[in-house]
Amino acid sequence: NSGATLRWHTDGRLLLAEGDGTAVRWIDPATGNAVANTFSYCVLPAPIPGTTDFLCGGGAGNIAYRIPASSAVAPPPGSDFGENGRSVRRVGSDTGYVFGTDFRFIDGGYVTYMAQGDLMAATFDAKSGRIGPAVRMQQGVRRSAYYSAGAYAVSASGTLVYAEGPVQSMGL
Repeated sequence: NSGATLRWHTDGRLLLAEGDGTAVRWIDPATGNAVANTFSYCVLPAPIPGTTDFLCGGGAGNIAYRIPASSAVAPPPGSDFGENGRSVRRVGSDTGYVFGTDFRFIDGGYVTYMAQGDLMAATFDAKSGRIGPAVRMQQGVRRSAYYSAGAYAVSASGTLVYAEGPVQSMGL
């Protein structure tokens, strides 16, 4: 249950996140050079295309939230409900929070994520930070117990590969 995530970013870099998303490294595969960021908390961080922000999920209540890629992320001001950043809400709503984990961006304008074992997909507007109405792509996708990371991948051409199953405890 280390929470380590390794993802290819659209610009060719690798993103390595570790330890509840408290340490993130961007790695240039051509040179091996790494740039590190430290967050106070961002489970399974997903870089938001066209921005320097990350979309985080998990934590108390599984509410999605957005944080800047800085080394000094402070808790949100009193009324915002995110763990350490601005909560992500539904399009057309100031109270419709997005609940989910393991957010992944597809083709710049779409996002997939896990919600209670279902793989969901929706439009995403990086400028406004709003997620559109979600549709269920697949039920019963296996996910890890602690982080709720989904056992799935979506290729650039749209092919979905996933493992079916219940929540899976990760033994040591």
